[in-house]
Amino acid sequence: FEMLRYGLASIVVTTVLVQGTDFNGPKILSAPIFYNLESILKVFETQKHFMPREVELVLKTFYEDCVFASDVYPEKNFRKSFIVIEGDNRDSRENIGHKLADRIGGRFLQIPPKCLANFTQLFSGGTMLRRAFFALSLYTAAYNVRQLWARNTPVVMNGYWTDQAAFILGKIYRSASHLPPAGSNLYRFPDDLMAPDLICYINYYGSLNNPGALDHGPQWRPKMLQIYQRFADQQVIVIDGSLGVTRSAETIHNYMVKLLPDRCDLSINAPSNISCI
Repeated sequence: FEMLRYGLASIVVTTVLVQGTDFNGPKILSAPIFYNLESILKVFETQKHFMPREVELVLKTFYEDCVFASDVYPEKNFRKSFIVIEGDNRDSRENIGHKLADRIGGRFLQIPPKCLANFTQLFSGGTMLRRAFFALSLYTAAYNVRQLWARNTPVVMNGYWTDQAAFILGKIYRSASHLPPAGSNLYRFPDDLMAPDLICYINYYGSLNNPGALDHGPQWRPKMLQIYQRFADQQVIVIDGSLGVTRSAETIHNYMVKLLPDRCDLSINAPSNISCI
């Protein structure tokens, strides 16, 4: 895998183990935040004795089946865009993502990617192996983005590293006042994972009329806003989800035109249809 050639950052994993195990690894109260591929692979290596066949299958698929062509690295400047849509309302952000992709002539991609999607329920919730699986899928997702860039196609993705990191931080820290300060390494984006051009956090608080929203209590919304504002090494914008799907997509597109013209080709053309992505 081409990204293994990169210099890897030091391993930083935050975990709080709970007494006891289940059939596929120790349960964790505070799941790890992964900051490089090496730390993800280390979890598979150290915990493969819990589910050796499943771990072997996931890694074989990751290295062999998910890599369907030589990796490509388009020029950093003036290539197609990579936009990430995040937020607690899963239905809303998916609809906005589809609408934005249609608007810019791009592809809308999900996490995990197609080649790993059948393994979503392979590992039990709350285990190290499950967290490692979803973190691993980000590296395949980044590879898929580069393949689409090579075919002159922009990408809109439903969630990425910040989605996983923000959720974990939100679970670990009780309120916004307890969060690590701005500048903490806990907000640092992985050095070996390709970064998006824009992260759009859909600030949408759930109600009975919006069943797709996850309601974590009154502390959750201000906590999430603080976390996203502290992802200082990424370009994050907050979108008011009450605008609705169409206006939210238009607003994001307007931000793209304002913020990205110097490094992204924003012209619109028919998206490439690669069946395995």
